[in-house]
Amino acid sequence: MISADHLNTAMAVAVDAGILDKNVLDPTFPDRHRVAIDAAQFKQEVGGLVTTTNDDNEEIKIPGDMPAFKQYMDTLLVIARATPEDKLLIVSGLENMDRCGGDVKSKKVAVVGEGMNDVQAFKASTVSLAMGSGASLAKNNASMVLTANEFESCV
Repeated sequence: MISADHLNTAMAVAVDAGILDKNVLDPTFPDRHRVAIDAAQFKQEVGGLVTTTNDDNEEIKIPGDMPAFKQYMDTLLVIARATPEDKLLIVSGLENMDRCGGDVKSKKVAVVGEGMNDVQAFKASTVSLAMGSGASLAKNNASMVLTANEFESCV
């Protein structure tokens, strides 16, 4: 779960949604930062967002330390206080996991949003869903628009 909320708020929402176990709310929970983390700390630990080229010689953005990114992705469930650049960092990292070496495969990523700040993550993701009530720029850059503003409208 990626949220712009404060870490404690995001973790409480994740517990309510069944994403996190309530034991993680205890500040003494071992390796808590491996399960839930503030986006600024996450960005620092994975080397930020760097520009490189892919096999087709196209410019792409990926985490500066892909092995550290991969290690976080094995356990991380909540990222809080995320900015649009943080969303792009996560989406780009997942889409390019094969750069970690070994038998690690890239992931397919879906992004849901409604604002202009979601456009970069939309463009980097496998599929993007914009809310029908969202900004025109978001809807114009999404793979799909949820006109009824609910996931049930996709079925």
